[in-house]
Amino acid sequence: MTGFLLRYVGAPYLFLWRWIEVAVIRRLAQMNDLHLENAVDLDIGCGDGVVGGAVAKRIRLGLDMDPAALSWSRRLGVYKSLACASATALPLRAGSQRVILCNCVLEHITDDGAALAEMARVLAPGGYLILTLAGRDLPDLVLGEHANSNERAELDLSLNHRHYYTFEAIAGRLQEVNLIPVDSQTYIGPREAQWWYRLRLWQRNRPTPIGLARRRLGQMLRAPVTLGLIPFVLRPARSQSGAALALLARKPAPGPSPVEG
Repeated sequence: MTGFLLRYVGAPYLFLWRWIEVAVIRRLAQMNDLHLENAVDLDIGCGDGVVGGAVAKRIRLGLDMDPAALSWSRRLGVYKSLACASATALPLRAGSQRVILCNCVLEHITDDGAALAEMARVLAPGGYLILTLAGRDLPDLVLGEHANSNERAELDLSLNHRHYYTFEAIAGRLQEVNLIPVDSQTYIGPREAQWWYRLRLWQRNRPTPIGLARRRLGQMLRAPVTLGLIPFVLRPARSQSGAALALLARKPAPGPSPVEG
């Protein structure tokens, strides 16, 4: 939790979402006997690296399109290597990655099918893909079912979301690229989604102070809100609906050649 507080102390809405997200990723892996601590080979869209660093002690390679985010990841010392690259054109050999983490990335990519195909290409036979996504219910949970098209368009624009997913749809698309869904879970239920959205609006409506010292002061003034969320995120509500989805998929290992009679 220390790393989260250091990175997100001034952004309570990010702390809320990411903390629950990491807990779900860990639980999904543990329930399927996948030990991530020293097993993650590739983190696609690693961003600031805080989620990757909370999931694994060491990650062989982190990729992201944002140089500023990569500079944050570099400070953590979790990634053996970092590179600026697109999820739709991974600079890696086919079948070279045993465990891939892709956390809340696909919904931002216009050609998400190309990204899925690339993940399947570089994943080793018998390897695992851990995928988190924006769920189809996210807009309804934060805006309400009767929100108009302009409100939804504004939400998509502010989040840079091009897609939302259901379990059934993403499972079918995984199977199309020869990845077999193993397990899944919904997270960020209605209560957490409302809190996340309200905190996000609250922070966005507060002007960013000019100057490093003033920005730091602004972050510290938001710190009590972040600290007050700790009991809340330690006991997330269980719900059948959620703003996000987590899936574990596996690439089939080749079976033994048939024995000729």
